[in-house]
Amino acid sequence: MLKLFAVLASAMVVLTNYTPCPAQTPKVEMPAITAPSLLQVVGDNDTSLGPTRYPEFYDYSSDNPTCGNYLKKSSAEGGLSLAPLWTPSQYGNKSTALARDPGYTLIAGLQKNNFKVPGRHKGTSKLLFTWTVRVEGYKLNAYPVWPKLCHPWHGTSSQRFPGGQVLTQLYINGKPFGNPAALTIPDAGASTIFQPSDPTLTGSCLVSRTDFLNGAFPDNMNIEIRWYNDTSMKIVSPKDMRNLIITFVPITTQQQ
Repeated sequence: MLKLFAVLASAMVVLTNYTPCPAQTPKVEMPAITAPSLLQVVGDNDTSLGPTRYPEFYDYSSDNPTCGNYLKKSSAEGGLSLAPLWTPSQYGNKSTALARDPGYTLIAGLQKNNFKVPGRHKGTSKLLFTWTVRVEGYKLNAYPVWPKLCHPWHGTSSQRFPGGQVLTQLYINGKPFGNPAALTIPDAGASTIFQPSDPTLTGSCLVSRTDFLNGAFPDNMNIEIRWYNDTSMKIVSPKDMRNLIITFVPITTQQQ
């Protein structure tokens, strides 16, 4: 009996001197928060865009009044003034200044190829695109009337280059995104010398993963700002006066 008590007492001493281990807490590693990043692209050379409309043929003196009056009428009235440049004249040799509507074309320098969104953010984040383009409108030399517009034609033609719209739009992998940003260019006049004004066109577009077919940003994105000249003037954007800013905005992070 005494031996039993001695064994129990020894066990109690061992239990009393036992130090329990702390509870084992699972270790969870959270990825670091990614800060928004910004990339700027600048057009470092002069670039221009040709017209897509005829000028306004506002006056004439000629031996072909039938064609002269046709030129003076607006395109809405069945004439050629401010009509698209791919419209053949009813009284000319059927050739045109443009074969077809050229559509939107790349603004030189406002392009970023192979842009990538970090893999863990492809299914979540957003991209904000903003662009600024200074544009100037210049009148062209008067269009020769014979033989493209009127045949025959002996006389003079007075032509005016009125204001109109220049449009820009974001393209990703050849597909347009958002709405076009438009700016009205002031009248370039009909005088021999004209100092053009220099308005600035701005646009922006917020793009998310849901804007793409598979619900995630593509592995590579070719980003462009394109423009369209809906005027009778030559449009010029001087060097260092246009840019594209791409802002990457991470919303949350996906575990890989």
